[in-house]
Amino acid sequence: RMTDGPGSRLGQSVHAVGFPYYSLTGTAMHLTIGNVSALAGMDDDPRFVSFTAPVQPGNSGGPLIDRGGAVAGVVIARLSDTYIVETTGTVPQNINFALSSAELRGFLDRNGLDAASDGLPEWDMADGAPAGISEAVVPIVCH
Repeated sequence: RMTDGPGSRLGQSVHAVGFPYYSLTGTAMHLTIGNVSALAGMDDDPRFVSFTAPVQPGNSGGPLIDRGGAVAGVVIARLSDTYIVETTGTVPQNINFALSSAELRGFLDRNGLDAASDGLPEWDMADGAPAGISEAVVPIVCH
């Protein structure tokens, strides 16, 4: 299920779900919380949103989920620590990017695909993940 309306809202709470460093640190699902910190990506690209939930390699391709249990985006990248340190002398903190739900919806429409109408239930992020999340998000490992 996709986020309703035009897309993410600045400051809204989101969870990043994924399998960071899969097999290197284990194979368990990881869930981190943050917020939508900008309604654009690098160079103000409106196809993306910036968010603060910590992510690592292995989160890419995973969902960014809103409190309604809907997909608010798809995690694609984090800002390069090395590049920012070399450029500014400072270490960036939790600057990550996701394909926006509006862009994802456009992709599905252009390809004649529909997002599922059901999915995870609405949930209170302070109470932890809802039942069914481990069936809704699974790792895909390519060798």
